[in-house]
This record gives sequence, structure tokens and C-alpha cells, in this order.
Amino acid sequence: MYGAKSSKFVCAHWVEPLLKEHIFTPSSTDPLNKIDTAIRPRILDVGAIDNQYLQYDWFDAVPIDLNAQHKSVVQADFFDYAHAHIEQHQKKKNKPFDAIVLSLVLNFQGDPRRRGDMLALAADARLLRSGGLVYVALPSASLDNSRYCDEDYLIQVCETLGLRVVERKRSAKLALLAFQQTSGHAASSGFQAYNVASKTFRYPKEMSRAPAKAGDTRNNFAVMLKSSTLAR
Repeated sequence: MYGAKSSKFVCAHWVEPLLKEHIFTPSSTDPLNKIDTAIRPRILDVGAIDNQYLQYDWFDAVPIDLNAQHKSVVQADFFDYAHAHIEQHQKKKNKPFDAIVLSLVLNFQGDPRRRGDMLALAADARLLRSGGLVYVALPSASLDNSRYCDEDYLIQVCETLGLRVVERKRSAKLALLAFQQTSGHAASSGFQAYNVASKTFRYPKEMSRAPAKAGDTRNNFAVMLKSSTLAR
């Protein structure tokens, strides 16, 4: 887990500079980046364990984790948290986040369809504002040694959700991808695949696993976008 003290990867050190570049500083060339600088940006950090953002005084973080290990971390499941937030947003009782961090969480979700659902919720206009960022960190092996998904295919999945890649980089063991939500250009309501009432997903374009690659030692990591008629 990235929040563990033994980890050499400090996710906040990756998140903060990009947040400052794309969210905090208004851009005259990209209207998606124009925000009210009097309002502090807010990020949702999923799978946080502890809170790495206490050192920063110019934005607010809401860290959540199934097994919170710090008093400032909300103990919650992402799907439940996102459902409640979207439900309240529809009643005009909250605002979307400026960024959502999914660091080493997709690989711990066992169902490829639920991985896609997780990305869809992160991209949802009721949870993430237009022009907001989604950070995805994965073990390199999840992509490089998968039968069904490589980095380019994951980016294709995210593009289907209205997410445009703004950074892709590698460390010794991690693949780091940052996306910006651009669906606000296409529809005033933005991207919304999740139905709050039925707790189901309806995708305008479904995506299956990528064609299988040969190799007995490959893993089965995959990400799928599959519409559902019943809550998963």
C-alpha cells in the first residue's frame, strides 16, 4: 500500500505538482482550468491508509480507506462513498472534487468490471468537476505482464470515460497515469454512467478485455466497461 511508511513511493509528491499545474493555476488557453482561486481545491484520495497531504496548506484532501490508520482518514468503501456523494450532489448539497486519486487500488479490486466501474465513478461529473484530474497508480507488472491489458489499452478505456491523459511516467515498480476530465466539452451535464436509484452502470460504449497475449506466466489483470441491469 502506498500509504505505508515502508513504501518509498509518496503519492502526494506526485499529486501536488500536477494539481498545482492543472487545477490551481488558471490557464488563459484552456477554459477547463479556470477556477475561482478564492476557493481551495479539494481532492478525494482513495485507499489512503494515512493522510499524506497534511503538509500542504493550499488545498484540502479527503482521504478514505477501508482500513483507516489515521484519525483524519474516513473509513469508507469507495463505491459507498461515491454513491452517497453523487446522491447528495443531485440534491445540490455538495460540489464535485477537483481531483481523485486511485493509487494502488484498482489492482486490489478483483473484478475487471468493478475496476471499470471504479474509473467511471472517478470520472463522473457529479464526483469530479469538468477539467478535474484523475490519478491512477498501478504496479508496473499489472500492465506489463497482463494477458488482457497494457498501458495503452487502459488509456483507451479512460478515454471512453472522457478522460484525457496528461501525464504517463514510470518508476522502478509503478506505472503512473494522470488524466483530465474533458467530457464537459461534449455535454453540459458531463460524463455520467452511474444510476443512483438502481446502483447500476450504463456505458455509451462498452469495452471488453483486450485480446489475450500469449505466455503462461502472465497475470489476468484487466479493466472492462460493462453495463449492468442489477447492482453488482
